[in-house]
Amino acid sequence: MPGPFRRRPLYARLRGRSGRAEVLAGFLHALGVPPAGVPPEPDERAALFRELLAARRVLIVIDDVSGAAEIEPLLPAEPRCAVLLTSRQRLSAAGPVRVVPLEALPPDAGTELFRSIAGDGDPAGTAEAVRLCGGLPLAIRGRGHRRPSAGAGGLAPARRPGPRRAR
Repeated sequence: MPGPFRRRPLYARLRGRSGRAEVLAGFLHALGVPPAGVPPEPDERAALFRELLAARRVLIVIDDVSGAAEIEPLLPAEPRCAVLLTSRQRLSAAGPVRVVPLEALPPDAGTELFRSIAGDGDPAGTAEAVRLCGGLPLAIRGRGHRRPSAGAGGLAPARRPGPRRAR
């Protein structure tokens, strides 16, 4: 990896995970700890994690954080490490933190993202799908992955609000 972080970043997606202990075990494995060497207790795992990061420069990416308390044991004590958090809501933070709110994608970027997943299709259907997703990358990706074989067209009408007909 170019830049100040020489090794591959540590990555965890929190939503849907059973807990921080599982994430710490994954981080420890990525740092070279064999399964038998992972401590059973979460506090011991956190201590070993911080010990292994001492004097290292590591980028840690933690995706889909729901709250600050959820990530505290996952944060390194080593000041040369960096942590990138993503969240669907605004997180409160203490310390040297830089909050970067992200806006919705502009229509052309949303269309490009959608087409990269679902393929080329009906331009009007693609534009409508991106509009219905509010330009939110996660929603666009999810919509694109639902029926990629159908292409972009045909997906937008499935979510249009309006009266339903009985069949």
